[in-house]
Amino acid sequence: MKIIKNEKAIRNIQQYTHLKNKVEFNELNLVQKFTIKNTYRLVGYTSIWERDLRFRLKGEFPENQYIEEIFNFDNSKNVKI
Repeated sequence: MKIIKNEKAIRNIQQYTHLKNKVEFNELNLVQKFTIKNTYRLVGYTSIWERDLRFRLKGEFPENQYIEEIFNFDNSKNVKI
């Protein structure tokens, strides 16, 4: 009899916790934090890659004048800076 009451109490607690998490959007907040951290990390890797590419191109082709034009292009105006 006591075991059945304990099982019922545990089920009620689990159900309450599950519903509380739904109301507070805990899973959604965790997914959002994970997505933002990964996006931030990918943007950081992209900027490092671009920096390394610029230095590598300048080192291998120092006489080429178009390297700076590649990296200084303003897409919002669709004109070179």
